Amino acid sequence: MFEPKILEVGDIASLIDKIKSDSALHNWQTSDFENSINDETRPIYIIENIGFVAFSKALDEAEILMVWMDPNQRKKGYAKNLLKYSFDNLKTNGVNKIYLEVAIDNIAALNLYIMLGFIEVGKRKNYYKRDNQNIDALILSKSL
Repeated sequence: MFEPKILEVGDIASLIDKIKSDSALHNWQTSDFENSINDETRPIYIIENIGFVAFSKALDEAEILMVWMDPNQRKKGYAKNLLKYSFDNLKTNGVNKIYLEVAIDNIAALNLYIMLGFIEVGKRKNYYKRDNQNIDALILSKSL
């Protein structure tokens, strides 16, 4: 039941219901998910009723745009499994390198990315704004 897969049209309504209460995703709309289905440069992978990871793909590189897991399902290995599945799928489709940005204070995400083999390749000063504070972003990369 908790197997990763690429997003399909029938998954969108339940995914929107699941994320609508998360203020971090306030700007993700049904159309964002619908548009990804017909756009090979914007793949989204899901674990049904648990979470998703969205990418932007160009040539042989991809960037993680968003990783989201249901708060009640975090720290159970689902994000790790979903990311590994998506990396395998992207590699099969010609992607050799993955990039992402992560807030420097997002320790759980940083630990996950390091465990998956990402390395720091840059930093963006004051990239995020949270609670009237500026937070740096780390730019991480991983070869597939």
